[in-house]
Amino acid sequence: HGEYVIDGSQAGFFQAANRLQDENFTVAPLNLADTGTIPPDADVVIIGGPQQEFFENEVIAIRDYVESGGSLFVLIDPQVETGLEVLMSQWGVVPEKTIVIDTSAGGQQVGLGPAAPLVTDYGDHPITEAFNGGRSFFPVARPLQIREVTNVEEAPLLFTNQNSHAQPITEGDELEVDTDKTPEGPFALGVALS
Repeated sequence: HGEYVIDGSQAGFFQAANRLQDENFTVAPLNLADTGTIPPDADVVIIGGPQQEFFENEVIAIRDYVESGGSLFVLIDPQVETGLEVLMSQWGVVPEKTIVIDTSAGGQQVGLGPAAPLVTDYGDHPITEAFNGGRSFFPVARPLQIREVTNVEEAPLLFTNQNSHAQPITEGDELEVDTDKTPEGPFALGVALS
């Protein structure tokens, strides 16, 4: 589905895969169109930035895997419909059709610009406990609507600062940023569900 690859031809995910291997995890690509199922020994399935919609049988395989106790890590880029939105909505998470603009100048200080919100506020969760005091940037990030769902426990993980606002994405190749809009932050950029 055009996800980011782990073979070294693109930066970022290759380094993450190597780090997981350094921690004695086996990291391998998975093509659900070929296999139809997720291996039962998979500790986690990472869906890293799909650019095309999943087939219905793939969404069902993902749902079945999660409902049987599997773990899922999903990264969704703006302006992409993945077919996973229905699952995410059932679990109480809806990626908004906007991006976060950070007017605090954090992204500009490291050469990323206002469409890369600075995150220094991390939720109270084992996933983020080592992040306290750290800084991270999330270029062209979508805010998340998080709502309560019966039998689903949600823990927001990443929050933008109060000097951020959500802006609709314009059509075309160039990202037009309005840095004068009134701040509305903070926004949740990540959430853990159990």
